[in-house]
Amino acid sequence: VPAGTPVGYERTYFTPKPTRIATLPIGYHDGFPLGQSNGGEVLVRGRRARVVGRVSMDYTMVDVGGTPGVAPGDIVTVVGRDGEDEIRVEEVARRLGTIPYAFLCGIGPRVRRVYHPEPERLPLSSTPLEASRRP
Repeated sequence: VPAGTPVGYERTYFTPKPTRIATLPIGYHDGFPLGQSNGGEVLVRGRRARVVGRVSMDYTMVDVGGTPGVAPGDIVTVVGRDGEDEIRVEEVARRLGTIPYAFLCGIGPRVRRVYHPEPERLPLSSTPLEASRRP
């Protein structure tokens, strides 16, 4: 998109330079909080991508201009590890001014759950949360 393009509801973000914006199929209905608007981060291809604009009910926009090769269908990590980087539940909770369990309890029913057979062996903060919709 060109520089100066408004992103999201209420035009709370304008692109400062030409960039690429990815639309993610996750929003506050899924438990991706409004507090992530204009500054939260996700991982795309092992790199952090900043949330731009306001998180909507069903979609979130992120700036992927600094990540080469991004394509439709790429996996986006909301919480967990991708490559060398990791977004921990504690990091998200701190940004939101809450506790990790409050964030986790807000994850909506449309988000697919993947249960590990031996959860006692995994620390809470390293369990990946894949924001994918049910078919």
